[in-house]
Amino acid sequence: MKTNFVCFLMLFFCFSFSFLYAENPQEKEVDLKIKVISAHNLLDKDWGIFFKKPDTYVEVLYSLDGKKDFKKIGETKKIGNEDNPVWNETFKIKASPKSFIGFRLYDKDLISKDDMVARVTTPAVASKEAKSLYFSGSKFAHLRIHITSSEPVVTKKYWILDVLGGESLKELEDKGEKDSKDQVHVGYRTNTKEEFQYVGEIAKIHNGKITANHKVSIEGPKTGVFSFLLADKKPDPKLFDKGTLLDAKTGEYEVRLPKTKHASLKIKVEYLDPSSLVPKK
Repeated sequence: MKTNFVCFLMLFFCFSFSFLYAENPQEKEVDLKIKVISAHNLLDKDWGIFFKKPDTYVEVLYSLDGKKDFKKIGETKKIGNEDNPVWNETFKIKASPKSFIGFRLYDKDLISKDDMVARVTTPAVASKEAKSLYFSGSKFAHLRIHITSSEPVVTKKYWILDVLGGESLKELEDKGEKDSKDQVHVGYRTNTKEEFQYVGEIAKIHNGKITANHKVSIEGPKTGVFSFLLADKKPDPKLFDKGTLLDAKTGEYEVRLPKTKHASLKIKVEYLDPSSLVPKK
C-alpha cells in the first residue's frame, strides 16, 4: 500500500510540473507560407524610381520586432524588362507572435551591385486573401503577397503604428542646438484614468527628412488614445499628457508634431484581432 501511494505521488508531481512548464500555446512559433505574387505599376511617374521597364526580384526577410535584425528567408527569381512582374513563389518560415515579414525590391545590375529600390514590412499574420503593400512615395506601385498558416500566429489583440511619410519637416531641421529633438516617440493608454504606457520610437527626423522609421506595437483593447512626443531620448511616460493625441482607430492620419506649426507625420494605424485571422483550410 505504501509503495502504491509513493508511486501515485511521484506521478502526480511529474504531471503537475509538466503542466506548469509546458510550452505556452500563445507564444509558440507557427509555420507560415509567404507567397510573393507580383508587383504592379513600377513605372509610376509620380514615384519616379524607374524610367524604363526594370529587371527586378524580391528578397523576403523575417524580424521579431519589425525594426532591426531582419534575416533573409529567400529571394524570387529575376524577371527582366517588366514593370508588372509576376513571381508566384512561396517561402516558408517559423514565425513567433508579433513578428514581421519584410520585402525588399531590387533592380538587377549586370555590372555593379544590385540596387535596393523599395521595401515594405507587414505583420506575420495569416489572412484569408492576398493583400497589396504599397511602396513608400507612391499611390500606385505596390507588391501583392499572401501569408497563410495552419493556425493563427497572433493570439492577442494589439495595435500597430507605422509612418508613411511627413509634411513640412524642414521646420524641425537641426540648427545646431545642443539638445536637438529629432525623435518621435509614441505613448498609449486605454482610457483617461490610466497613465500613458511607452510604446516606442516611431521615427527619426534629421535635416527635414525622415532618416529612420519603425513599426511600433502594443497590446490593448480596441479603444484608447495615442500620444506623440518629440524628444532626444526615451521620455518619461508622464510627458505624454502634453503630446499630440490621436484616438485609437484604424486608418491613416496626419499627426501634427507638438510645438510645431505645420510639421506632421502620416501615420497608419492597424489593429490585429485573432477573430480576423482565418487559417488556411
